[in-house]
Amino acid sequence: MPIPPRLQTLSFSGVFIQVLTLALIFGLTPMVTSVLAQDAGSQREGDSGIQAVTTIQGSQQWITTQGEATFISRAPLLEFEGVSDKLQGLLDLEQNLVDFYIDLETLDTGIKLRDKHMRDSYLETGMYPFAEFSGTFLRKPDVTAQGPQSVTVTGVFQMHGVSRDITVDGELDFSDPNEILLVASWKVLLSDYDIDIPKAVFYELDNEQEIVINATLMPYAP
Repeated sequence: MPIPPRLQTLSFSGVFIQVLTLALIFGLTPMVTSVLAQDAGSQREGDSGIQAVTTIQGSQQWITTQGEATFISRAPLLEFEGVSDKLQGLLDLEQNLVDFYIDLETLDTGIKLRDKHMRDSYLETGMYPFAEFSGTFLRKPDVTAQGPQSVTVTGVFQMHGVSRDITVDGELDFSDPNEILLVASWKVLLSDYDIDIPKAVFYELDNEQEIVINATLMPYAP
């Protein structure tokens, strides 16, 4: 996946990176570092209890390069989903930073012609290839808790060249010392992001889109 130029000058040292934003047909523009994108990898294992607390407290930065973003459109005559398994992002618990982005070219609705029309005529991915959410926890999660816990993040969602303040509710699970499970969802209006709404039945869209993300984040190891 291409990395936006501004990411290539950032790293996890010093002041972390600036602030994500997580779309049916849309996704996320990045501030996550090139180190994040290049070194992320996919490492996974498990355990719990005291070991979990020790591991998590020692690793304040968590990343994913293969999360899933699903963008759901429920128009009157047609409901379909755009799915990508290329969601990238991070949690920095020390800096209280949440940042996720997606390359909109990776969204797949199951019909290639529809994908092309969406990218070329509506999302205009040639000009606006990414969608991003960047924000902070209203209240930092409890890394010692077992099982899913509710979290709320406020921040900025950017798509199609437009940035909007939003609030996202989700769940984090720290039960496994070697990974964090994340689930979140929110809704956007295409009109808020200056996106024309196609009316053809073949790929009719509702103005309101639901975005759902699922990700397993691993400790970042420079």
